[in-house]
Amino acid sequence: MCTSLIYQSQDKTNFLARTMDFAFELDAAPVYLPKGYVIKSEVGADVTFENKYALLGAGRKLEEYFFADGLNEKGLAVCALYFSDYAEYNPNEEADKINVAPHEFVTWVLGNIASVEEFKKQAENINVVAVKNNLLDIVVPLHWIISDKTGASVIVEITKNGMAVYDNEVHVMTNSPEYPWHLANLNHYSFLTNKVTPASHFYNFKPDAGELGNGSLGLPGDYTSESRFIRTVFHAEFTQPGKDTLSAINSLFHVLSSVDIPYGSKVKDDGTFDYTQYTFVMDLTHLDYYMSAYQDTYPSKISLNSELLTHTDPVVFGLSKVQQFNVVTP
Repeated sequence: MCTSLIYQSQDKTNFLARTMDFAFELDAAPVYLPKGYVIKSEVGADVTFENKYALLGAGRKLEEYFFADGLNEKGLAVCALYFSDYAEYNPNEEADKINVAPHEFVTWVLGNIASVEEFKKQAENINVVAVKNNLLDIVVPLHWIISDKTGASVIVEITKNGMAVYDNEVHVMTNSPEYPWHLANLNHYSFLTNKVTPASHFYNFKPDAGELGNGSLGLPGDYTSESRFIRTVFHAEFTQPGKDTLSAINSLFHVLSSVDIPYGSKVKDDGTFDYTQYTFVMDLTHLDYYMSAYQDTYPSKISLNSELLTHTDPVVFGLSKVQQFNVVTP
């Protein structure tokens, strides 16, 4: 389970941010893959693809590197989110298409696509094949949010009806159900506002208007996908946009804190806890990647800059799993 949103600061810096909520310990770390790196696909023994662009994201290596999210050197970013009960992929390869496993989709898009507009043109050539992820031992049900440095964004979902690419009208995505369902559900919350709602008359009785913040009465506070979607749309809409990059990043971490799941607050049937393992903010304008783990809320920053781009081999970055502090003294 995850929450994601796109965001723009007052100085026109564009971001894609997300929480990574999962029960299985993903043990992801920031990973850099260089331009020209060749991925051996799990779709078939002879299926490979070579990165046209360098990329940086939350990854892990098994037989190959796979990514939950990331950005590339062209300012395109992708996040994978769980899409259980709805995702349905092609069981077969197609010779005239680009064949990728669901868990390889992020890597392929980041390595080969420069913009949302280019993805829209390429989408019909992509065949996502129902191949198991060896770490989870399942065909992972996913859908994806894609954004670029212009602020354009789409949602990609593959169901029994095929691939659908939706313009991201409200800049937010969570998990199941499908994106159109979330938009329809948003109609039920059109009353939400950041202002004080005036009191109505009930015959001769006029109740007090209530305290500041009563315009958000009815804002759902639980951890379901449906509620996280509504809550994130509300905060993304009414949070004052940061005037510059640093204040925007600060705002994004605050917005995402409203859907952060503490360990133990959400238990699965098997007794494991679904919780926010990581929070990420990707600056698509300056190509910076900010990541904080559950154990350390102090974000780490990695830049996909000219220095990193000189590396011709993958680079795996360490990430603190112990809470750090900015220690001040008299």
